[in-house]
Amino acid sequence: MKAQYCLPYLLILTQTLMAQTSVELLATRARAGDKAALVAIERAVALRDDQAMYELGRLYDSGNGVSLSHTRARKLYEMSAEMGNPIAMFQLFILYDTDAYWPNGEPHPMDWTKAREWLLKAANAGCINAMRVLSARHYRGINGVKNDQSMAYIWSCVHLFL
Repeated sequence: MKAQYCLPYLLILTQTLMAQTSVELLATRARAGDKAALVAIERAVALRDDQAMYELGRLYDSGNGVSLSHTRARKLYEMSAEMGNPIAMFQLFILYDTDAYWPNGEPHPMDWTKAREWLLKAANAGCINAMRVLSARHYRGINGVKNDQSMAYIWSCVHLFL
């Protein structure tokens, strides 16, 4: 492929990586208590930035830099996932798959049907961790996933080529 055709794709890729990196850096600063970084992330969320939604969700999930709120974290993860963020989809899988109460007493939304749905969405969106988990669940036939050795093999091979 000629360089003149590759350049626009490289520019888009570079801009995407820079945007993700800057939001991650802001989240790191917000975890350390930087209020300006938190405000910048909240502005990005208002502008419908899926990576900012995910990072703000992580902040609420951990309680670093903001008050702990798993309910708010879940809503932010859902907004980010609906916009196509595969890591947010995987995070929702983890939230719905876990059988525990949150430390602050908030009700936990364990639901294997939703967990499986988010796991499949994350895997189909290219999340390697989701592919690994899906492969293992097909191999073992656990938590709402049918025991299917061929699907286990397919998912274990797919993630190797990404």
